[in-house]
Amino acid sequence: MNIRLTTLLLSLFLAFAVVGCAQPTEQDEAAAAIPEGSVDIGGGLLQVPVGEDEDGYTQYRLQWADTGEQVGSSTYYRLPSGTFTTDRSVVEATSDD
Repeated sequence: MNIRLTTLLLSLFLAFAVVGCAQPTEQDEAAAAIPEGSVDIGGGLLQVPVGEDEDGYTQYRLQWADTGEQVGSSTYYRLPSGTFTTDRSVVEATSDD
């Protein structure tokens, strides 16, 4: 076989082998698993919606963006300003209902 053709085929094989062997990291998998509606609050943290309370207010939990691990067990509510609070009475006082 021609040396140029052999070199080209070997290069292509190695290129595909390297790309095919690349495995996703834990951070890649965690980023892909970020729940819909999550809010990035900076510092590698997310507020993740976990449902609604009895009055229909969305509840959030704090979790690390890179691992998906929950931080503490507090329930948060989002204010109209976009900030978060654990004080439900503040949410009721600022809602437009």
